Amino acid sequence: MLGHKNSNIAINSNSIFLLGAGFTKAVFPSAPLNKDLLKAIIDEGGNKIAKYKESYHTDDIEKLLRRLDLDAIDRKEIRKDRSLIEAEISSYFSRFRFSNYNGEIPAWQRDSSGLRNSA
Repeated sequence: MLGHKNSNIAINSNSIFLLGAGFTKAVFPSAPLNKDLLKAIIDEGGNKIAKYKESYHTDDIEKLLRRLDLDAIDRKEIRKDRSLIEAEISSYFSRFRFSNYNGEIPAWQRDSSGLRNSA
């Protein structure tokens, strides 16, 4: 558990950490952000996140996730949906991994992450 002793937040290897738009665009220039990201996840089969996009009347993934987390405090079914949405987001982002690079990993990324080119 993380934070306060009564916290319900568990951190595990499947947790997703979004580092920010600047980092994302620096590493993966073609990665969609915010409105485009929400649309891309839905287009790839994100049915659960689509449900909340409609019910919350927003195209902003950050606002959607923030509101979802607040609503999940008191509602167990929303906590379950949050887990499904995390899986939808994770599935979408699986294409943006260093191992999926075509060609050489740029030197600054290799150096900052401790990676080496296999040559």
